[in-house]
Amino acid sequence: MGSRRTQLLFLLLILVVGGALALRATSNVELPFRPGSPSGPGRQPPPLWLKTTDTVRTLNIPLSPMREFDFKSKAEILALRRRLVLSQPQLVKPAYEPSQQVFGKITDGKPWWGLDGIYLNGPGKKSIAGPSEESRFLCNPFLLVGVLEPHAYLWRKRRPQQAFPPRPLSLTWKIGPRPVVKVRYEVGNYIKTLLRFRRSKRRITVLDFSAYNARDLGLNYLYLSPKYSRHIRMRRRPKTAVKIRHYIHSGGSCGYPGGCNNGSPYQAEMHFKLLNLPAKAMLSLWHDRPSKVTDPADLTYVIEFVNQPAPKKATH
Repeated sequence: MGSRRTQLLFLLLILVVGGALALRATSNVELPFRPGSPSGPGRQPPPLWLKTTDTVRTLNIPLSPMREFDFKSKAEILALRRRLVLSQPQLVKPAYEPSQQVFGKITDGKPWWGLDGIYLNGPGKKSIAGPSEESRFLCNPFLLVGVLEPHAYLWRKRRPQQAFPPRPLSLTWKIGPRPVVKVRYEVGNYIKTLLRFRRSKRRITVLDFSAYNARDLGLNYLYLSPKYSRHIRMRRRPKTAVKIRHYIHSGGSCGYPGGCNNGSPYQAEMHFKLLNLPAKAMLSLWHDRPSKVTDPADLTYVIEFVNQPAPKKATH
C-alpha cells in the first residue's frame, strides 16, 4: 500500500514539474494572431499623440502636394510619414511613431492605386497611373478627416481629360484646451465634371470620409452633428460615435498583377451626400468612446464644402 502511494506521488510530481517546464518553454513564444481576436499585434489603439495646451493659438498648416509611392519600401514611406508629422512640433508629442494599426499592413515594393487610375482608367494595369492617391492623406497628417470619391470611375465612351478629386484649399488649427480644426474643400469641379460626363445624377454628390489620419494620431471615434452641420446627410445616421477602422493594406481592387497598397475598409458610416453648396460638416472626435455624443469632444473638426473654381492660368 505504501509502495503504491509512493508511486502515485512520484507520478503526480512528474506531471506538476513537466507542466511547469512546458509553461516556461512556451511563455516566450508569440502565438499567431487571428483577426477578430481580443488581443494580438497592433490591437491596442494608438496613444493620443496630440499635445494639449492652455494657450490659444491659430496655426495655418500648409498642405503638401501628392507624391508617387509606387514600388517604394514600407520603411521609406513610414519615415516620410514620421517626418511630416513631426514638422509641426507644436501639435504633436516628439515620441510619435506611425500606428501599426493604420500602416502596419503596407507591403514593401508594391504599387499603389494612382489618382489617374481612380478617376480615368479604372482597375487594371493603368490603375497605378498618376500620383499615389493615398498620398493626399498620408502626406497631410493634420488633415485628420479627408474627403474622397466613393469608388473608381469607369468610362464607356467619353471621359474627362484629367483627374477631378475634391480638393482641400486650406487647413487651420486653433489649438488650446479644446482644439478646433477647420478645412475648406473645393468640390464644385468634382460635381460639375460628373454632371457633364455621367448620365445618372442620383449619386453625383455622394462622397466618403477618410479618417485614418485621425486614428493614427489617437482619435478613434467620430460623430457628425446633424444640428450643427448644414446641407449634408449621412448614409447611416448613427446615434452613437462611430469607431474609425480605416487603415492601409495591400489588396486586389486595383486589378494590377499582384495587387496594390490602398486604403480600407469601406465603412458605410462614413458615407455621406451633399444636398447643396456651400455645406458644412461638424465632427466631434474622441480618443475613447464617449458615453454619449454630446460629451465634450477631444477635438472638433469642421469641413466646409465650397464651389471655388481654380484660378485660370495666365496666358501670354
